[in-house]
Amino acid sequence: MNSSANPAERLCPTCGEGRMRVFFEIEDVPTNSCILLETEEAARAWPRGRVALAFCGECGFVLNVAFDPALTEYSERYEETQGFSPTFQKFHRQLATELVERHGLKHKKIVEIGCGKGEFLHLLCSIGENSGLGFDPAYIADREQPVTGSDVQFVADYF
Repeated sequence: MNSSANPAERLCPTCGEGRMRVFFEIEDVPTNSCILLETEEAARAWPRGRVALAFCGECGFVLNVAFDPALTEYSERYEETQGFSPTFQKFHRQLATELVERHGLKHKKIVEIGCGKGEFLHLLCSIGENSGLGFDPAYIADREQPVTGSDVQFVADYF
């Protein structure tokens, strides 16, 4: 959303009914948290922006109404995975199993927007015998680890 307009005057982009209401704001926030930079100086010089989280009282959708895509980089330098941590791997698997069981996600088509390398989508699909479609502009096929028993495709672009 265009950050110059008053968030209270915007209709919800999801349902088109409710007005967006800001409930949290913070200034001077680094615009990427997953870019691997060469030096501390480069990290300190990284662009900063504003976060203004707003919600729709009609449908519950939440978004950052101050998001400025011009300040965000999705490239080969983007490294969001936490998959090398055994603790995180355990949490990831438990969460995927819980979601599959709680929501009956078996033999379904699952779409994940902002899927990174697709690690979580692969888990949801293999645990629930689902097929999946992941969208992420930073997705790099060469960096994906093959997962047996998982029918997942990726689109390296914005949704």
